Amino acid sequence: MNLDYNIIKTIKLFKDCFKYEIFIAIIISSILFVILLILNKEKKITKYIVLSLNIIILIIIGYFYIKDIIKFNFSNPINNIYFYFFNTIIYLIVSSIINFKTKYKKTNYIFYGLCLINILFSLFMTHYLSNNTLIVIGNIFPMIKFGNIIYIVYYILLMIYLGRYLWKKK
Repeated sequence: MNLDYNIIKTIKLFKDCFKYEIFIAIIISSILFVILLILNKEKKITKYIVLSLNIIILIIIGYFYIKDIIKFNFSNPINNIYFYFFNTIIYLIVSSIINFKTKYKKTNYIFYGLCLINILFSLFMTHYLSNNTLIVIGNIFPMIKFGNIIYIVYYILLMIYLGRYLWKKK
């Protein structure tokens, strides 16, 4: 299921998210969490905290959306809620692997913070609105659109990074 608003309408909807106190709390806590991750990026416990959080989020997404994710179609994927949650699953798995296989860079944590804000607010609204998909889409549409764009940018940067890494290795 998807909506197809223009960018101005999407930004207006994003601005409306600030009327929820939980959105502001999620933003502040995500920023503080990312700062703590960056300051402690060399410690092994940091990787396990991120992995644990990713697993919890994956379980919650699976609980609410796995049936719909499995049968979604690719019509207008940037605006599709099921593609967004599918993309979130892929992102969380990839970021967890990258977290353990490479030195995690500050930019990865910044992307993680942005994605965390979108994911947590989306999951909160899913629960708050009793998983009524149409109402949820109307309330989290900016998270869907901007979240999918953030994921695509992350994947492109990851491909560039991996390409450079493999090129240097030869």
